Amino acid sequence: MKLLADIATLRHERDHLEASVRRQTGEDLPSGATAAELRSLEHKLECALGKVRETKDKLMEKQLDESHHRVHILEEQNSFLGHMILKVLKHNLCTQPAKC
Repeated sequence: MKLLADIATLRHERDHLEASVRRQTGEDLPSGATAAELRSLEHKLECALGKVRETKDKLMEKQLDESHHRVHILEEQNSFLGHMILKVLKHNLCTQPAKC
């Protein structure tokens, strides 16, 4: 019996959430919706879109910072390897007789 009650509760909650989504997206707007209702829905959507854009901007900024950091690390590694190559080349030239 408890299981049946839980299933009924979950179905009711699902139906409620689906109705809320339809309201939020304007899917169930009555044909006689007032201008005030439409303005309210538009405002809610603009607020939600603003939050999405803010989150997206923060994520993109974080990714850009991480990319700049990786570029900096690669530039340092490139410089180090370039110096090592020059040392090896100089060493090889100096180990050959009469060329140093």
